[in-house]
Amino acid sequence: GLRSRDELERKLLEVRKQVAYGVRGAGYNDDNDSFYICSLSCKTLVYKGQLMAPQVETYFLDLKDPD
Repeated sequence: GLRSRDELERKLLEVRKQVAYGVRGAGYNDDNDSFYICSLSCKTLVYKGQLMAPQVETYFLDLKDPD
């Protein structure tokens, strides 16, 4: 098993790369845009949205929190 958070991060990176290479190798991602994994990190939260820059703070209120 995994003993630490760093080990989990390394394993998740490895899995992400294996999946991405597998998808490309199978010919499902010929244009390199149809499949993309933002992150599998246990440390990083990835927000995705179609927003203009001025809208970001309004939508994601936690970005205004200094803590």
